[in-house]
Amino acid sequence: MNNSFRRFNLKGILKVQTAFGLVAMAHNLRKICIKLHNQTMVT
Repeated sequence: MNNSFRRFNLKGILKVQTAFGLVAMAHNLRKICIKLHNQTMVT
């Protein structure tokens, strides 16, 4: 699941690394939220 992320629209390694970090952070936060939501639904 990539949340419709297809390419980097930036130039320069530092900008691409920053953009990738944000995409990865959003992905991980989404996984955490889903897991927490599923735990509250079970208990």
